[in-house]
Formats: sequence, structure tokens, C-alpha cells
Amino acid sequence: MTNETVTVKCSDQELLTEALSHTDAQILHADQNGLTVAKLSAEEVGRVAFDEGLIVFELGTNRGTLEDTFFELTEGAVEFVGTTDDLHTSVNGDGPIGPSAILLHGHVDNHLSQYFLGHLCQADG
Repeated sequence: MTNETVTVKCSDQELLTEALSHTDAQILHADQNGLTVAKLSAEEVGRVAFDEGLIVFELGTNRGTLEDTFFELTEGAVEFVGTTDDLHTSVNGDGPIGPSAILLHGHVDNHLSQYFLGHLCQADG
């Protein structure tokens, strides 16, 4: 999985950042609390720090959540893709309308959601 990162805090983070730039490492975040590094293991980051003569105060591996792993594995997979013609038919009353029609290509159609919510409010009252 590619959702593992390494967090490291050392005696000279600028020097470590420079040294890591000569490796496959990708620095995702850097501040006074440390660096977050991708594409290298904790052991590899530790070795780079050691080779530079740096004192390492913290070194740890962060693993993504189960949700992160799920999204990584299913990236690009699509079960249902609607079309705007399907939505127009539903809005005109020629077909059913529901939450699956409101979500189109990964975004919410605000006009359609207002229409749907308006009809729900009328039905209630």
C-alpha cells in the first residue's frame, strides 16, 4: 500500500530535508514538529539521518486507515453513472427521483436536490 508515511523529528530538519531530496523520498509536511515523509521506510529515513550525523528524537511509521485503504483499492471503480438526460426525465415526473439521481458524477446537483427537497416538504405538509 502507498498510504504509509514516516514522521521524523531530528536535530537539524533542514539538513535532513536536503539529504532526503537526494533519495526517492517525498516530503509531505515540514514544520517545527518534524517532517512527514512518503516513499521511504522509517529505517531508510533513520539511515539518512544517521549518515548526516543527526540526532533523531522521534521516528515512526504512520499507516493509513481502513477507509484510506478502501479508497485506494477502489479508486476509479464506478458502479453507477447517471446522465443528465436521466435526471431531466426524473425532474419532469416521467421517472422516479431519489438520492441516486441527485448524486451525479461525484457531485451534488444543487438544482435537483432543491427540487427533491421541495417535493418532500410539500408531501409532509
